[in-house]
Amino acid sequence: DVTLATTRWPLLEGGQGLVPMGAGGSSYYYSLTNLATSGSLRLGGRAYAVRGQTWMDHQWGNWQWQAIRGWDWMGVQLDDGTSVALSNFSGTGLVAKSAAVSRPDGTQLVTANAAMTAQPRLWLSPRTGARYPQGWRIRVPAIGLEAVVTPTMAGQEVVDPLSFGPTYWEGSCLVRGTLRGKPIAGRAYTELVGYAKQAMGTL
Repeated sequence: DVTLATTRWPLLEGGQGLVPMGAGGSSYYYSLTNLATSGSLRLGGRAYAVRGQTWMDHQWGNWQWQAIRGWDWMGVQLDDGTSVALSNFSGTGLVAKSAAVSRPDGTQLVTANAAMTAQPRLWLSPRTGARYPQGWRIRVPAIGLEAVVTPTMAGQEVVDPLSFGPTYWEGSCLVRGTLRGKPIAGRAYTELVGYAKQAMGTL
């Protein structure tokens, strides 16, 4: 039972809140990256007071799933209040990398000069046979960010046999690195799509 409150302007993905999805169409897209969150959590018959920050995405539009190969997406919340949405997207007629940044003062920037590079260590899903990266190096030169992102646990795959949508690996991660040359830490939420299709030979 929690209450969420906005603390800054929505982050407009793509710079205008509209991102191309290749031949599959396009998507309106914004993120509320720093929602002040407080309330209570009941677990095992006990209630705990909780507080923190929440990230909420709102995405809608016209696109066709069959025209989308997959994507790696990461929402990063750094301890200094900087928020970064990183994306590697692959669709019919479009392969794109980008980063959208919301600074603590509310100013924003979008850059295509960003990297989210998977590390060699993989996790093999016992359900789908997909192999998912278990670490990334991220780099956004426009804000001087260089960091390593590591999952808090490996088994964060979401498989819904009743859904027409894709299988996701999505879950929590920890961030360690530097921002403008100074040590920085934070948390991230990472979303990987397309890996199960490759494993099952349906791409």
